[in-house]
Amino acid sequence: MTVITPIGFVRTLYLRTLFVETWHAASLRGTGDEALATGLPVIATTGTPWQELEKERCGWWITLTVDNLVKAIAEALQLQPEELKAMGARGRKLVEDKYEIGAVARQMKEFYETVFN
Repeated sequence: MTVITPIGFVRTLYLRTLFVETWHAASLRGTGDEALATGLPVIATTGTPWQELEKERCGWWITLTVDNLVKAIAEALQLQPEELKAMGARGRKLVEDKYEIGAVARQMKEFYETVFN
């Protein structure tokens, strides 16, 4: 049995093993990357900049309709706990590699080295 515990705004749903963000248009930087950093797979809508969720296999990036949301949640809940944990680990790696302050600093350094060399 899956226990669903909503927290925060109505548009955000936290499941013990999944984070769902259903904003039509939002940056999701902050909530989404925090969820990924804690090892939760994320369902986000195409109104957010998280195309990487599917590419990196750490979540779902869906057009916001009730049918799409129900389908994504159903897919997530049908996965074995090990697969959800693996998705969460890939999400944590994505945040560490691309969005943590050290990664952002390296990206900026590489950019400026390219520009000025």
